[in-house]
Order: sequence, then C-alpha cells, then structure tokens
Amino acid sequence: TTWMVGQKIAPLTDLLFKRLKARPWSLKEIYLSEFGFFNSTNEQPPFEGFVSLNDKKGTPLSLLLVDPNINPPIQVVSYNSHQLDSTYLSRTIQNAVDFRKKLTRNGHLGSVEKWDRRGFRMIHGGSDGLPGLTADWYSGYLHVSLQSQHWLPYVDLLTSHLNTSLPNTRGVYVSVNFRTIADSSLLPEPIRSVATETAWGTQGTCFFSGKAPPENSVVIEEELEEDSLDSKEKTRKFRVNLMGGASRGVYLDQRLNRSRVGRLIKEEIAQRNGRGETAQIASCFSHSGGFVVASSLLVDRNKENVQFTAVDSDMEALQSCRENIELNRVTAPVQLANADVFSWLSERDKNSLSLLILDPPPISYNTAVGTFANRSDYGKRLVALAEERVAVGGKLICFSSLRSLTFADWVRDITKHMSQKWSFKEKLVQAPDF
Repeated sequence: TTWMVGQKIAPLTDLLFKRLKARPWSLKEIYLSEFGFFNSTNEQPPFEGFVSLNDKKGTPLSLLLVDPNINPPIQVVSYNSHQLDSTYLSRTIQNAVDFRKKLTRNGHLGSVEKWDRRGFRMIHGGSDGLPGLTADWYSGYLHVSLQSQHWLPYVDLLTSHLNTSLPNTRGVYVSVNFRTIADSSLLPEPIRSVATETAWGTQGTCFFSGKAPPENSVVIEEELEEDSLDSKEKTRKFRVNLMGGASRGVYLDQRLNRSRVGRLIKEEIAQRNGRGETAQIASCFSHSGGFVVASSLLVDRNKENVQFTAVDSDMEALQSCRENIELNRVTAPVQLANADVFSWLSERDKNSLSLLILDPPPISYNTAVGTFANRSDYGKRLVALAEERVAVGGKLICFSSLRSLTFADWVRDITKHMSQKWSFKEKLVQAPDF
C-alpha cells in the first residue's frame, strides 16, 4: 500500500486529543488553529488537505480532511483507516454502492435492474467516508461533485473505482465548486478547460469519461405509490441536465417528500372540493416543478377541481418546469408565474390559498425585500408574509437547505412569526440515500 499525493502527518495536540475522544465526524473552525492556521509567527505552513493524526508514540488515530474553504472546515475521513490510498477508496466506494443496493431490497430506489432509469445519491460525502465530495446517479450516468480542491489529485482514481463498482456506468461527469483554489494549474484536464472564476469561487462541469448522452441530458423516473395513485401513470419523470448547476434539474433529496406532499395535496383537494371550493395550490421557489409535477399526476381532472401555480423568478427554472409538465403529460391546470416570490405573495388576497409550499434557496438577491437570507429572514420576512395568504384549515409546507440550524431551532424561528391559527403537524425527511 502506497501513500497518496499530498497526505500529511500532523502532531496530536492535547486539545485535539480531548475533542477526538468523543469521536465527532467534524470540528468547528476554532480548531483550525491546532493545525497551524491563524498563527502569523508560525514558520511552517499549516497542515491542510488529508491529514493523519498520530499520538505521541506515533500511532495513527484518525484521518482528517482539513480545508478552511469548506463547511465544516475539518471533517473526519476515518477513525479506522489512516491512509487515503487506492485500497481505502475502493473499499469505501464499494460500501456506498452496497448500501444503495440494500436500500433497493428495503423498498427504496426501485430494483437494481431499474437503476438505468433512476436518480439518487450514490455517495453522500462524509456519511459514506468521503467528505468534500458527492456522486449522484442519473439513469446510468454518474455526476461527481468536488467541494474541496484536495480531491483533485484523486479524480482519475475515484472515477476508476466508481466504474469498477458500477460496471453499467455509461459515463462520468465531474464538477468543481471551490470557494478558492490555491493554484488553478492543479485542475486536471478536461476540468481546467471549463472551470471559470465566479463571484462564488471556481466552478465548472465537464464530461470526464464514457459516452455522453445527446445534449448531455437524460430522463430519470421515480415510482409512484400505488395507494395514492388514481391515474394509470406508474412513474413520474424529470429531465436532468448533466452539465447543469447544483441540482441539475431535480433535487434528489426531496424524492420521498414529493410523494408525501402529493398525498397532502390530495387530502387538501378532497376537503376543498367537499365544500364546493376550488383547491388553490401554490409552490413558491418552484425550481423545475418537482412538487407540482408529483402532485398534479395524482389528480383526476374530471373529478377534482384544483389550480396549481408554480412561482419562480428564474425563467430558466420555469422552462425546466414546463418541460417536466409536458414530459409527464400532466392534464391538471398548472400556471407558471415568472415572478419575485415576495411580490407575488403580496399581491395575493388573504386566505386565498389552500396549500402553499415554500422551498427557498439559502440566499436570494434583488428580491422585493432586498437580499433574502434563509437563516435570518425565513420566519420574519417569508413566513410572516406567506401565512396570511393561506386559508383557515389550509396547509403551509416549509423546506430549508440550511444545516447550521437544528430542526427545533428552525421551527421555533418560524412559529414565533406566525399567528395562533397554526399548529405543527409533521416533520418531512430526506431520502435515505442522503
């Protein structure tokens, strides 16, 4: 077994030893000083990248990824393996694939034979022993996303082991999303030719190996649940742009929630129609229309009276929503509103919506309320405005991509800005491959 490029051995300080005794999987920014950061008098460069921590006797205790440009900046790769080598990568990738195969046996992801039409998370960063990267599966194609520049020397090895563990892989795409990069020459081809400097850092996506699909686009399918299905459709479909941004056209982590929200909307339609009303369903920050498509497929247009509205300020996202509506042959009425969500909500009458979905990005610029930050403004700016538009007895479904708040703190922040007519009903969860 050989050591890989750039791996370092760092001394174990007393503070690190005390903290690591609890076997955490990440450390906060304050611990960077233990690796030589923030010390202007230190003549040695800080320990950065893949770092093996040894005790005073030289015994390896843990392998870490130290990168101040990711969050959290210190993540544990393993407590059992202390070398990031070909053996570790092969074993870890195979374990991740085996876990997804186990999910198929437990009723998730469909059968392995149907993976050529499915989309799911194959490797979920540190949860699968590979912090700083993810790998998503889209109908036979892998999209590997690197969040830490320290994975760059391992790209060829990573893709090789992925192809070995997944022999039916048709092709591999690689994207980089670095807050900063020390030396752009570290970017291997063909990543270097597509990487660009943006306000967010160094970003880019390239086709890396295999055979690319036409227009770098594929369709994935998600199985519908029989007990909530009135139509003849058995799957919902989403078009994926493999050269696209973070979601590439569909948020895979919301797969179970698309099914659950669909059932909640069916219940709401039944209640409103039972009172002779039209159910008004709105999805704000709708992106490519995942919730609208999933819900509208469950509607019998001849029996149920409903109006769906997808609201997004991004015209490209709404065009993707339109394509997914056409792809699924949706017959229920769906209106696409290219509008700022805050302006659109302000123009709605109070109590005019039966069910409202809120799924904002972490931050939005140039909105009607200025810059909207998910962490500080979700309750006081978004929910306070939205809740008045939902009729008594209706439902408000909220999602957040923030990881810096606990679920309890997030709910507490939301509810303190709501009137007394609301009560908490249930917590929705991510798909198990995340």
